[in-house]
Amino acid sequence: MGEGPIELEPLGTPEPPPLPGCVRVDDTADDAVDALLSDLLAYALEAVESRQRFDLAVPVDRSLGTLWMRCMLDPDLRPFPWAQTHVWIPGDVDRVWLHESLVSPAGIPPGQVRSGPVDAAVCRRLDCVVADASKAARVIAGDPAVQRASRLLFLTEAKAVAPVLAEAQANPAPWQEAAPRLHWYL
Repeated sequence: MGEGPIELEPLGTPEPPPLPGCVRVDDTADDAVDALLSDLLAYALEAVESRQRFDLAVPVDRSLGTLWMRCMLDPDLRPFPWAQTHVWIPGDVDRVWLHESLVSPAGIPPGQVRSGPVDAAVCRRLDCVVADASKAARVIAGDPAVQRASRLLFLTEAKAVAPVLAEAQANPAPWQEAAPRLHWYL
């Protein structure tokens, strides 16, 4: 009975992986989605307040369908300035899926949605890129249309970062350049 307290390992969140940029590790995937969307809302409102528009690049990826659905349904995200949001979709796009999952539910004016190559002028004014982390290597190292955006937001499971880390180690220069703008939600 004279023994001291038993030391237990903390149950907290695991250590973030050594990805370049800001890494947020949440307890659940839902918490990660909530964090990303909360930050996205703040960035959008800030851009609209300062420039009257928010420029968002979204490489089309069906894995982000849940993210967009949450964005449409969450009452905390109702203030999102969709009417002032310009959506840029680099590369080929499934316009029907994009229209059904994001453009129509959000009420984004169709003239503010563009797909295909993004020129240098657009790149300079992009406020955010939102992508699944499986697309991170292409965005960072291979897609000049979005790699210079103000903020690059990537969503993934913590266990899926190994390929991203391998790419960052194999080709470190673009990752180091982008690091101040990278935000990971795991």
